[in-house]
Amino acid sequence: MISVANETKSVAQKVRETIQMRPSLLDALKLDIANYSAMARLLQDEIGEGSLEAIKAAIIRISEEISDKHGLQEEKVLSILRDTKVSLQDKIAVINVQASRYGSFPFACLLNPVR
Repeated sequence: MISVANETKSVAQKVRETIQMRPSLLDALKLDIANYSAMARLLQDEIGEGSLEAIKAAIIRISEEISDKHGLQEEKVLSILRDTKVSLQDKIAVINVQASRYGSFPFACLLNPVR
C-alpha cells in the first residue's frame, strides 16, 4: 500500500524543484540579485498553491543554502550548447547531447518549445 503522505510534496519542495529547473532563477539567487517577493509571486502562479509568505521563506532558505562551489547555470548551459549538435528536418529539431558529461543537469529547462 502506498502512503499518501509520501506522494504529497510540501510547498517548499515544490519551490525548490521549480527553482532548480529554472537556471535564470538559480543564477539570480547565486548572484544575490533576486527580488524575493517578486520571485515568490512568480512561483506562486507557477506552483498554484501555498501562501506568498511560505514561498518567499522557501526561496530565502534556498538562497542561503546555495554555495559558491557550484558555477552559474548560465555557464553550464553554454558549455552544453557548445558541445551540442542540432539538426533541423521538417520543422523537427533533433538535439544530441552526451549525457554522461553533464551529470544531473536539469535538461528539461532547455526543452521549452520556441514560438
